[in-house]
Amino acid sequence: MFAPDLPDVVRDRQLANIKRRMTQVEAMLSASGDDHMLPVGFTQADALLAVILSWAPHVNVDLSPYPEASALRDRVFARPAAQKAMKEEGLA
Repeated sequence: MFAPDLPDVVRDRQLANIKRRMTQVEAMLSASGDDHMLPVGFTQADALLAVILSWAPHVNVDLSPYPEASALRDRVFARPAAQKAMKEEGLA
């Protein structure tokens, strides 16, 4: 998705896969009841998903149909440790 010369047919196929997976993620988050990917609370899965979701604007993927996933991303990046890391990396 990051390749500037990605053929439209490949991009369309990848977008379909992204939509399918995002629908699954959204359903998992909706069913979890605690705003995390796993029932044990915040884990590496949440952190990794937040990073992957942060790539969406850079590849023109609209996350507005996925409010649970977008909220998870925002919660993860609002954590003090994430804010500190982003600042240290020059990302905030």
